[in-house]
Amino acid sequence: MSTHHDLARAQLDPIARAAPPRLVCDRSCCERPSHPLLDRARIRELAALRLGEAVADPNIQALVDRVANELQLPFAAVSIVLDATPYFIVSHGLERWRGVARGSPLEWPLCRQAIDSKVAVAIEDASTHPAVCDNPLVRIDGIRSYLGIPLITSKRHAIGTLCVFGRQPRRFLVLEIARLHELARRVTSELETRRIQR
Repeated sequence: MSTHHDLARAQLDPIARAAPPRLVCDRSCCERPSHPLLDRARIRELAALRLGEAVADPNIQALVDRVANELQLPFAAVSIVLDATPYFIVSHGLERWRGVARGSPLEWPLCRQAIDSKVAVAIEDASTHPAVCDNPLVRIDGIRSYLGIPLITSKRHAIGTLCVFGRQPRRFLVLEIARLHELARRVTSELETRRIQR
């Protein structure tokens, strides 16, 4: 792996320590060298953004809290994806999971799907969705609805998502998706303030 990959990993690894066994990531989604998550320019972007400094950032936390409150859902997060695993660096309502996992990566393929496609991913009922119905967050923790917007930097790299989810099935309105897009742009702007100038 590249030096940039190692740097990005070093920034995110403190978030990932002590992951519970049931949340181990399956990296099979990006074993191909050409997979978008392994794009070298994207990895350089992640390293340059010094994302480890964004953990518990009050400005980003305020935006995540606003997302949960406006959409009236119990959970929201900023998820950053390095290679295969989403790291929830800022969250709302996830204190129990973060307490158990100390902020560890969660195997949540919808975040990767939003990053790969660079478009919003909305799930009305995860228990009936073939891509996630067997996920521990669905089977064990009862997550049903999900909306994720990719965080796309000014250099056009998708680095993560702003996502909300809840324990009840829910159809997301066009206006709600548009609002989450707006807040995702603000989150990305906050993250980019940390960019290492080269």
